[in-house]
Amino acid sequence: ILVYGIVRKNFRQNGAMLVFFIFPLLYFIWIGQWYVKFVRYYILLFPFLAIIAGYVLAKFNPYARIVISVLIVFNGLLFARIYVAEHTRIQASRWIYDNVTEDQVLLAEHWDDPLPIPLFPHQYQIQQLEVYNQPDTEAKIQTLSDGLVRGDYFILSSRRVYYSILLNRLIYPNTAGMYDKLFSGDLGYKLVAKFTNYPFIFSDDVADESFQSYDHPPVYIFQNVGHLSADKLQSLIFTHNVGN
Repeated sequence: ILVYGIVRKNFRQNGAMLVFFIFPLLYFIWIGQWYVKFVRYYILLFPFLAIIAGYVLAKFNPYARIVISVLIVFNGLLFARIYVAEHTRIQASRWIYDNVTEDQVLLAEHWDDPLPIPLFPHQYQIQQLEVYNQPDTEAKIQTLSDGLVRGDYFILSSRRVYYSILLNRLIYPNTAGMYDKLFSGDLGYKLVAKFTNYPFIFSDDVADESFQSYDHPPVYIFQNVGHLSADKLQSLIFTHNVGN
């Protein structure tokens, strides 16, 4: 409302300002119609938003400007902490090289990047669990159970896959249940390592996935310590009959 009032007032005084708002307005209308609205798609708006924010800030009294400016700088410094530390996937890869032998099987989610990153000349056995490729049929759950039996470690290299499945339980009730039981330890897999690098000290796991997954994704490494049978895993996972 404040920005609208300031802009409306200045339009009357200086019609040339209208040109400044034409591009961001049209761009926002165009890209706002897209089904997927990742934050990175709006990067062309950032310079305009920064100028508008600076213009609005100039309307505050000096003390308010100082306080808001300090908060903005502090927020930027907190976010810059991400790039001081080593990337979480590199940290996790180093842990794998130090703790996992090449004869062990590493499970990864398809549609995400498997670990370890090839930092050293090792040849790990990596198998992908296809959690997205079909609805939660009994055949799919059997395939997932067979994969979990073969795995020695199950590595989640970001929340890109599992978090979206947890948010779509109506479509993936059994797969979502698999992740619930994975994190609770009921699948026989134990969380043995976790790597995070949150910019604001507290967790930002509820933020847009693309905001997090590129430069500071949380990485979870689970070890198969229970070695449950495929039948046992299938009975734990398959709780909703949603297809044939």
